[in-house]
Amino acid sequence: MEFEIDTRSSVPSWRQLADKLTAAIESGEYAPDDPIPSLRRLHQETGLAQSTIQHALKELHERGLTYSVPGRGTFAKGKG
Repeated sequence: MEFEIDTRSSVPSWRQLADKLTAAIESGEYAPDDPIPSLRRLHQETGLAQSTIQHALKELHERGLTYSVPGRGTFAKGKG
């Protein structure tokens, strides 16, 4: 999955990332129980600040698309 973020867009970077990850989950690119890329990997691929990425991941959780396992990571729930 490509995580290209347009930093000049009027859409906040965290929202762009959350929307890309949402689309990947809803399309089945991340099947239920598949791990979502780690904060570190997303930082490396996007160059976004960790707090921005955390905001995006929190949004996915609030949308009901992910769940977290302490010490293991964040995983896709699927379309639900």
